[in-house]
Amino acid sequence: MLMGKPIIPEVMVCSPNKFNNGMIECKPKGKAIVSLGLFAVICYAASLLLFSVAAKTTFIYVVIVLLTVLGLIINLRMFMTYKVITVGKGKLFVKQPYLFRTKTYELINLKLVNEEKIKTFNDEYKELLLEFDNGKLKLNKQEYTDYERFKSYIDKNKPGKKKNKGKSKKSLG
Repeated sequence: MLMGKPIIPEVMVCSPNKFNNGMIECKPKGKAIVSLGLFAVICYAASLLLFSVAAKTTFIYVVIVLLTVLGLIINLRMFMTYKVITVGKGKLFVKQPYLFRTKTYELINLKLVNEEKIKTFNDEYKELLLEFDNGKLKLNKQEYTDYERFKSYIDKNKPGKKKNKGKSKKSLG
């Protein structure tokens, strides 16, 4: 500590996006992870509470097993689908740290871009499906950060899009 201020290296203070050379990084939002984790903890706690009940019937055992399996499925979903998507320089890097896997997609191999929008009570659910020659990628606004920047980057850089510089072509027919 120096004059009441802790000595923290500048690397700790800066945001992680400062070091990725202008690339867009989409990762799961903290709210999504916390809500799924909290639901799994509630499932485990309820199964432990039911396990401590004195009168154990077959129904109680079935509910305990169902709650435990539900908690395990949610935890597995969290670990298997956790991915960090980095976009830039015509490539998409999808890193799944818990599976020790990194996939690379090139924008020139992009076959399909489909955004699905569903109006909800107070917001709009948006999901983007990208289909490449070597796989598919899904991303939604509610679970991932920087969705809008990612979508605009894909729209600007998708293959087959010709940039007109103020000149319009006449249609045949």
